[in-house]
Amino acid sequence: MSPNASSNGEWQCENIIPDIEVWGGANMKMDVIIYNYILQRVPHFYIYVIALPCLILTTLSIIGMFWRPNQKEEQIAKLGIGLTSLVSMTVLLQMVADAIPRTQDFPLLGIYVVVCIAIIGVACVLVLAYPEERSRLKNKDTENFCLK
Repeated sequence: MSPNASSNGEWQCENIIPDIEVWGGANMKMDVIIYNYILQRVPHFYIYVIALPCLILTTLSIIGMFWRPNQKEEQIAKLGIGLTSLVSMTVLLQMVADAIPRTQDFPLLGIYVVVCIAIIGVACVLVLAYPEERSRLKNKDTENFCLK
């Protein structure tokens, strides 16, 4: 790479190759200089701003929702964790949509964020659908213990 060339944080300029070609016919000839740029994407921005927070947020929300038994008394708090995480993930998905150029194919980073949103959504449904009724089980155990 030329000492005068520079790069930005998203792309690394690996090499600049100038090439001189002669165009034209017998009457008129023209020298054309063609520059070939070899660029390499530097993915640090996407990893540190989108992928890593998405992983941390998904992991912490799953741990927060399923760390303790799913009792009816704690369902609202657990659902609050899940819904807050879903809102945060949709903000991350909007960041992905704004940061990545529009193409025909859905970007891999977008698929990653959508899968994380789906995981948290399924966890919210599970928290609502399968509550454990610990209070009834504890009452039955204490009744049986008192009767003995």
